[in-house]
Amino acid sequence: MMREEAAGLPAWALALALTLAPATGGAAGAAKPLTLELYNVSLQQAFDQLGQACGLAFDYAGGVRTDRRMSLLLKEAEAESALYHALRANSLEMLPLQDGRVRVVHAAVTDDTPTVVFGNSSMLIEVIKDEADVGEQRARMQPALAPAGAALAADATRATHAGRSAGTLLDWKIRPRSRVGSNFTVQLFLRSDRPVDAMPLTVSFDGQAFEVVRVEAGGYWGPQSGFSSRVDPQGTIALEAARRGGAPFPSANGLLATITLRAVGAAQAAHIQVVSARALDGAGRDMGVAVPLRHAMLVQP
Repeated sequence: MMREEAAGLPAWALALALTLAPATGGAAGAAKPLTLELYNVSLQQAFDQLGQACGLAFDYAGGVRTDRRMSLLLKEAEAESALYHALRANSLEMLPLQDGRVRVVHAAVTDDTPTVVFGNSSMLIEVIKDEADVGEQRARMQPALAPAGAALAADATRATHAGRSAGTLLDWKIRPRSRVGSNFTVQLFLRSDRPVDAMPLTVSFDGQAFEVVRVEAGGYWGPQSGFSSRVDPQGTIALEAARRGGAPFPSANGLLATITLRAVGAAQAAHIQVVSARALDGAGRDMGVAVPLRHAMLVQP
């Protein structure tokens, strides 16, 4: 889940905003809060329900798995927000409204994990992917091989876009709820279309609800990378990962770190949040990075 930067929305988010604008008709015509309980239904069934709430009708591009199974549990949730997160959980995006219908297509950023869960106090979305679906998404994550003759053109394109906002984002896998006394993990993933040499970041958490068990490096940069962490039990974790001199550049996608937390206190919405992050190139320049939305976890006694 990605936070939109004030300096400019990604294309898929702009399309979503433009599509919803005529459907909601401003504050007076905004979709009402939505309550739904859909367990293990098809993607098409879930999106039909969301489309009705948002005043939209969907067409699906070839290859979009409308039979993928998902659960959608909403309690007085914003319909547009639920649609946004349902699209992201399925690695999908929408093209702007045309002829009264919206086209759903594969997103540029693909999540290749078998189970994707998003949750907060009013929304739980769980997407289950089968083996073929996961394999297909992983194949889409691989960079296309350009013809040898296109190398110079590709270099020129990269130079042209070097100063623009890159597709660099920090994403995570995190459960929507836990129980006092149980451990759970937060997996941090870095996805970028340009080489990243270093990534310092800070995670905050509810120190009354959670305690840190351990912080482990992921395999993003391989064994030659540098990794360090500092934990303040009051509620912060400072991480820093960097590519050491001579180490190969990392791939475009990978696991940056795994944080294991223990739930120690009941809470309706205990927060976990990436409060700061920087993606640095080899010269120490900040490339810009989008971070996940603040997560609110239900911790049961």
